[in-house]
Amino acid sequence: MVGEIFRILSSYNSFPLIGKLAALRLMPENADCHLRLDLLCHCVTSLTPDKAKGDISENELNDICNNLEKIGLEFLINYMYPSENLFTENVHFIGGGYNVFPGISLNSAFQLRLLINGLYKINLANEQKEFIDNIFLVVHTILSLSHEMLKKAGLNYGVFVQNEGNFEIKVPSKNELEKLVSAVTFTNSELSELELEIDILNEFCCELGSIKEDYEPDQTILNLKPLVKYQDNIIIVSPHLILSSLIHYIFCKAQEYNCLNKLAAAISDAAELSSEMSMQKMGSNLLADLNTDYFFLKAGIYNLDSDKVAVTLTVTDPLDDYDSNQMFTKANGNYVSTALKNTIVNTIEFLGQQPSPPKSILFIIAIQNFGREISLSIDQEFGFPFLVINLESLSVVSTLEQDEVLRLYKYVICKEHFKNNVDLVYYDELDLFHFYRSQGYQFRLPVGSEKAALFLRTNTGLPLKQEAFLHSRIHAVPSRYKNITVEVSSVYSNSQIPIYFCNVSKEILKEHFGFVIEITSSRWIWVVPKENIINEFEMKYYYLVIDMLTYWIWQVSSHLEAINQFPYETINVEVSLNDIEEWDRVSVNYDEGCNPFCSSSCENNIYLSIGKPFAALLFRADNLAEKKSMMHLLHCMADLFEREGILLERQVLLEELERVMLPKEKKKIIVTNPGQSELTPIGLLPPFRPIQPEDENGIIKEISSFVKEKKISPENLTEKEKSSLLNEIVGFLFRKLEKEIALFEPHTLINMLIIYNDSAVKKRMTSDLNVPAFVACYPEGENALKQIEKETKELNQASVAIRFLIEYVAASPPKGNHDFTLEKFDRLLAIASRIISLGQESDLIRYKLGKVDIIIEKDGGFSTRASKFADIYSSFYYSIIKGEVHQRTENFKYNWIDSEDGVKEDESAFVQFKAGFNKEFGLNYFDFVQLAGMFLEISIRREVPDVCEPIDKLKLVAKKNYGIAEEVFDQFVAIMSLSKRSSFLNPSKPFEKYDVWPWRFNRELSYLRRPLILHDDFLIFSYNHLYNSLYYFVSLFFNGTFKAKCLEMKQYISKYVNETGEKFNQKVEEYFRLNGDLIVRSQVKKIGKHKIQSENGELGDIDVLVINPKKRIIWLVECKDLNRARTPYEIHHEHCKLFIDSVGDSCIVTKHKRRADWLERNLQIALSNYNIETNNLRQWRVMPFIVISNSMISPILFDSSIKVICLDKLVEMEF
Repeated sequence: MVGEIFRILSSYNSFPLIGKLAALRLMPENADCHLRLDLLCHCVTSLTPDKAKGDISENELNDICNNLEKIGLEFLINYMYPSENLFTENVHFIGGGYNVFPGISLNSAFQLRLLINGLYKINLANEQKEFIDNIFLVVHTILSLSHEMLKKAGLNYGVFVQNEGNFEIKVPSKNELEKLVSAVTFTNSELSELELEIDILNEFCCELGSIKEDYEPDQTILNLKPLVKYQDNIIIVSPHLILSSLIHYIFCKAQEYNCLNKLAAAISDAAELSSEMSMQKMGSNLLADLNTDYFFLKAGIYNLDSDKVAVTLTVTDPLDDYDSNQMFTKANGNYVSTALKNTIVNTIEFLGQQPSPPKSILFIIAIQNFGREISLSIDQEFGFPFLVINLESLSVVSTLEQDEVLRLYKYVICKEHFKNNVDLVYYDELDLFHFYRSQGYQFRLPVGSEKAALFLRTNTGLPLKQEAFLHSRIHAVPSRYKNITVEVSSVYSNSQIPIYFCNVSKEILKEHFGFVIEITSSRWIWVVPKENIINEFEMKYYYLVIDMLTYWIWQVSSHLEAINQFPYETINVEVSLNDIEEWDRVSVNYDEGCNPFCSSSCENNIYLSIGKPFAALLFRADNLAEKKSMMHLLHCMADLFEREGILLERQVLLEELERVMLPKEKKKIIVTNPGQSELTPIGLLPPFRPIQPEDENGIIKEISSFVKEKKISPENLTEKEKSSLLNEIVGFLFRKLEKEIALFEPHTLINMLIIYNDSAVKKRMTSDLNVPAFVACYPEGENALKQIEKETKELNQASVAIRFLIEYVAASPPKGNHDFTLEKFDRLLAIASRIISLGQESDLIRYKLGKVDIIIEKDGGFSTRASKFADIYSSFYYSIIKGEVHQRTENFKYNWIDSEDGVKEDESAFVQFKAGFNKEFGLNYFDFVQLAGMFLEISIRREVPDVCEPIDKLKLVAKKNYGIAEEVFDQFVAIMSLSKRSSFLNPSKPFEKYDVWPWRFNRELSYLRRPLILHDDFLIFSYNHLYNSLYYFVSLFFNGTFKAKCLEMKQYISKYVNETGEKFNQKVEEYFRLNGDLIVRSQVKKIGKHKIQSENGELGDIDVLVINPKKRIIWLVECKDLNRARTPYEIHHEHCKLFIDSVGDSCIVTKHKRRADWLERNLQIALSNYNIETNNLRQWRVMPFIVISNSMISPILFDSSIKVICLDKLVEMEF
């Protein structure tokens, strides 16, 4: 068959033909066709050039590549292999970053990075050091050739494979093909101009026409020598194999210099560092290095959970018995497997001897080969989960799953369970992980798949590599030190923001911290600290300041085009923060005469010193601090340019800065009050923990099994029966929750739940504060809002679930001895969250807000969906997010103490409020405020996030420092704490069952309402939740939602609600008065002498009456300042209040419609009263509608005879 190929190809001159075939490899559309092109190139390379033969045309080339049946070469259709890598990447080496092809399957770019790092680390004898010098020159030559080829082809790093799925080789137009042929072809004179060593390149060349016709894919000479030489030309025939051949060449040379073992050990060290960086990204820190007896095997222990560790076993090719004549052979897998088994046994023994041995160990065997396959055989059962994964794949997963410390552990557990039921066929662990991730972090067979088998194609994981690249965009740039380059990763996942940081481990980052902005393709600006950062406190301030400066430099970078004339590749801004330890204690009163900045500069360096007055400027609502720092820095840059004879238009630059810094809430550093900022957190809080998808999926399967045991068909149930079923499932889950919580040791469980809740509260407070600045700094429109919406939903879901757990544990503390673990916490959160969501769906049915579909799937899946309600609510929720972002932006300045607008208190109203408070709670309001302040003061001064103090000790503090009597203290605790009771679900009077239902809002027994936990004569509380809860508690009185029991408080709330209602009426009236063509009246009780009444009595005021004489329309506007409903129960009551009449009370719509009907009957009287003459009343229309203060879902869910519109939507109506 190959002979037939030779016969056809021998009709053409092999020199131009080989150039065209090589050129086709530079097209990302052809990435999956390399095997076919390998065969064709091999055949052509064996043919001696003959100018007498004709050149091949584009059509003939297309026939040879694609119309295989036409020319009798249909067997070539099988020569296809989907690419598993990006089409192009960037490799960092001496002299800069070089664009390369990583190859089809094994990522030779990743391999080369490790090898280069190993070359930097290798410790050689004097007689061997010549090896390094020679190899560095070879590496530089090959990388430079690759970079130049891609440059000529117009390809940058980070190009993705463009696979149409048909494995057809694309042949471009004649002009495009000629360009690509030029890119792969170099003459000796071109190479000399590029200062590339031709003698070195000859090592990678074979003569055109010199190779044998026999073809073996893994043994063709083009694997070893991917360049073809003909006369004065070198053609890069196999660009995807350049790096593989370079790696092979380096190993062969190391053999010659007798240092291959040392090189293998150095590579192993580099691979170990890669493993460590991957684990750090996922939130696991190195606890200990373990010594192994093998230079190619490195072991490290990492934290996973309080009862779990991960052990990374990083395996690299020992390079023993390396065959210099072949690539893509096999390493001694038995030797490596034995080493692994011995190390695993020793590790298990070592960990078992520790004072607190882990209950579970995740062994992560991270393998990295270099062309030679390493086949492992670990048939021994060790009793712990294992993951065998390629080192590059581990790096990809860690980039995408940052801070997800248990992600790999749960993946392995899931996979082992799935393997017990399904035959899995896959080639790389990344392919399977992509399948798992794409299924929502679970294993489910695709629809239509065979029940017991799953086959994944070889490049299933490629989308993960592409996503990881977009997230990090790793490449090399010049460092701030002359003639030295560094590898960098993106600070932002947004590819439009070219700001990067050094791609190194956390420990190294402390010494090489800094950001770099890519101003143009050849110029960069570094912003770095002047000295090494010594502690976490300094790191936070330096990070914020450096991040801020780089962001604003990028914002004005379009006006820094003169930087291309600057004689240096980089400008280095070295930042020094003076007296940094005093910054968060500085006075907020800024002295205008005090300049916070001083600077100097030389060559390409700017030394910027920032003092304490800058910190005072940070405590402002606007971005003045950032503006002043940037103005100073831009003047420094202008001075630097002018010394080089380059004009930088200062005024234009400052005007651009002024433009991009609008609006004033556009700021990078947000600090509200000294001592209470993000820079000085209260205690050490763990990262916010959202509901984990793996645990949600596990609960869903348990629900499915529960429903299946009942032998019912959910699709045949009535809505009432569905509600009953959902309630049964809630009961099933609640019993499961009771059983699992009962196993815990109570004190630790309560403390940890409170700490994780505090973390969620802190995230919410920070997010609420930062949203206006985030939207201003990254105005991506819908994308920014969608991200905020996603994060808000995630935060809400977890917050409600964890508060429910705290409420349950406070009421029914466990008596077990199990420790708190993150794995168990994730499961409890998932159970609690599902209880809440099912309870809400049951309420949807109960209150007839929508139909709920219950689906049990064949593979164990369970789902519920209130189709119509879910679709409407999704759109409604997004509109709420938009409204809240707008509102937070409007209120942004009120977060600062220097805001000029104050709130004038109504002293008489406050007196009434205090009297009502005293009566409602049996507690003086002043004592309440003092005690609340005392608890806040205690919690803010602690070095730990939660406080657990004996109640008697707190009573003494209250009495000694505040003069609070014991009975007053007890009453405060009674109204602000949750405590143990006989039954969680059946609280004693005066409480009701719904006070414990977590899917209901505004409950008296909620943790949000009662932020203190009384447990065994101890009070447990935390600063963030206490602060947030007190704010929530007080807000209940002022939004009319507090369920008052005493008359005095009811009267105060009613009066306050009425006053706010009147203010809202005034806002609506003012809006209409802006239109001079309208007649506007408010609080209309009668028209002329005619009262607005029916036979049954008065119909109430018309809040706002609007008349447009030109359009002959009268609008009756009813104004309602109503709170937005959050839950199905509240939505039901909102709906009834607006639309449903009850016995003895009409709804808002009915009342307003009656007023409109009255006006219709008395239209002539109304027009005459406002001096409007008309001969035809039929030309006039009376149009009632209702204006509400907040967006509500009820008017969207249900049809209304009267239009209901939110105040901010009035602009969309024509009047």
